[in-house]
Amino acid sequence: MSISMLQFKKTKFNNDWICYGVFNDLYKGRKIKFYAPNLKEKNERVMILILGKFELRNPSVIFCSYPLSIIIRKKLDSGEREEEVLSSLYHYEILGKKENLEMFLLCNTEERYNIDKLSNSDFTLF
Repeated sequence: MSISMLQFKKTKFNNDWICYGVFNDLYKGRKIKFYAPNLKEKNERVMILILGKFELRNPSVIFCSYPLSIIIRKKLDSGEREEEVLSSLYHYEILGKKENLEMFLLCNTEERYNIDKLSNSDFTLF
């Protein structure tokens, strides 16, 4: 009896995304806050507003990755203050698409998830 190995289609590395740097380094000295209405929508990425020269009249927006958004909401739901949660994000990387200079994601690139635990999760994207 012979056992055949599974053959997976090989994919090429996608270099559409580049790292612009670390959140704290890029926005040092600026004021930030969560976009409150977005925090309630569980299927949306959490948005962070980076206040500009005219405060809320011209903020920059950074979206968090979906996994990071889940973590942020869990921390806030457990009673952590917004300031504490925001301060935990300072060392995360900001990734962006090369062809869309207005789309940025705050990501914890060290995130790793156990497939078995994810399959038992009640979070759905679709």
